[in-house]
Amino acid sequence: MGRSWWLALVLLAAFFCLYLPAMTAEAKWLERTFGAGYREYAARVPLFLPRLAPLGSGDVSFRWDLYRRNHEGRALVGFVLALIAMLAKAYLHF
Repeated sequence: MGRSWWLALVLLAAFFCLYLPAMTAEAKWLERTFGAGYREYAARVPLFLPRLAPLGSGDVSFRWDLYRRNHEGRALVGFVLALIAMLAKAYLHF
């Protein structure tokens, strides 16, 4: 949205410099809190990049009850608003 490659690179670098240490600290906290259960989970699930295929165990179908219980509608509203803002910026050139 900033129309600048250098700005995009700076923001990407800042993202990784802030996000990766936060993820690592959270993983350590989860291991201290949940012990062997978390270590088993961490062995199956990548820390940063998501797996493109299902894990192969359990139910992997979409569940509306979990969607509602986890308030994922808020994330959808945020995504739609951000998309509208980006499209407005692109088409109105402001």
